[in-house]
Formats: sequence, C-alpha cells, structure tokens
Amino acid sequence: EMTMTIQNSVQQVFQTINKFMRSWKKYDTQWGLWDVKRRQDLERVAVEKKHGLSYFDAHLKVYKNLVETMLEQKRDHDVAFVRVDCSAIITGIRSQAQEWTREYGRILADMASKDLDKIRIEIRDHKDNIDFTPTKLE
Repeated sequence: EMTMTIQNSVQQVFQTINKFMRSWKKYDTQWGLWDVKRRQDLERVAVEKKHGLSYFDAHLKVYKNLVETMLEQKRDHDVAFVRVDCSAIITGIRSQAQEWTREYGRILADMASKDLDKIRIEIRDHKDNIDFTPTKLE
C-alpha cells in the first residue's frame, strides 16, 4: 500500500515536471526562435524590401522584450522534491532572441544604407542642376 502511494506520488511529480518542461516549447512555437522557414522568410523580406520601419520596429521590440523576460526568469524551479535547473533553456532562448534582434537590425541597417546612398545620388544630381549656369533665358 505504501509502495503504491509512493509510486503514484513520484509519477505525479514527473508528470508535473514534464508539463513544466513542455511549457518552454511555447517560446519556439510562438516566436519561431529555431524555425528555419521563418529565417528564410526574413531573408526574403531583406530581398523584397516591401516592409517599412514599423514592421522592423515591431519585431525588434518583440525579441527585445523576450530577452528581458528571460533575464527575469527564475533559474531554478522546484517541483515537490525535484529542483529543475532552467538556466540552459533560458540562455538558449535569450541567445536565439538576441540573434533574431541582430538579424532584423542588420537587414534594417542594410536597407537604410542603400536608401541613404540613393539620397546622396539624388542630392548630387540636384546639386549639379543647381550649379548649372544657364546661357539663355529659355
């Protein structure tokens, strides 16, 4: 009788631990931190250049908030008599979120640099027109 009670208690503890461990999966499913397709989509965004600043700002903010959330997470989680060390998954999630932040930032910086080059060319062309000395009134 006592053995059965202990076995059931241990089984419940491990079920609770499994549920807790599965709860971390949301960080991949919700934000696609390790999603290869999402990374390919981001590269496509870089090529197409159809998204504006607000698109990048929203994504940068999401991943920045995720990094901050991970910094606030408790490293250890106690389930009955078991202490679960969450530091590896917290570090992994934070690292992936930082990587996504860098990627969005890199693409935004590349787009801004190309736009700046276009503006410089436009300014130079307009300056050439301003410096032109007309010889007739027509």
